[in-house]
Amino acid sequence: WMQMACCWATFFLVPGIQDLMSVPSEEWTAEEELVDVRGMTAYYWALVAGQLAAAVCTTTKSQSLFSYGLPNGALNVCIVFEVALALAAVYWAPMQGMFQTASLGWQSIALPVGLALVLCLVEEARKAIVRPSG
Repeated sequence: WMQMACCWATFFLVPGIQDLMSVPSEEWTAEEELVDVRGMTAYYWALVAGQLAAAVCTTTKSQSLFSYGLPNGALNVCIVFEVALALAAVYWAPMQGMFQTASLGWQSIALPVGLALVLCLVEEARKAIVRPSG
């Protein structure tokens, strides 16, 4: 539920999204349609950030990532590839056309990354609670 909340928060915080709610979509201007696409793109980026956080956080059941690190080379390569592909979908015109995405401002990129870090910290707190003491 935390990832879903992060995705929706990111969507609704895109500049102009709130204004679209008072206008039927059939009456949107080209600029308003672009705002809607930016909102969906921000949701997508938040979903990617959340999934990456989940992939990293669940590499261990109770051991902290701060002591375990990220030793899985294949996972690390996949993470880099996924981030690169997602950013290409957001910023590279050919992929924007294929995936119907639009460029985002730095705030719409940074917010999901920050929320993903919060998800990781929550998971680290859970691990600290369930970790055997000793």
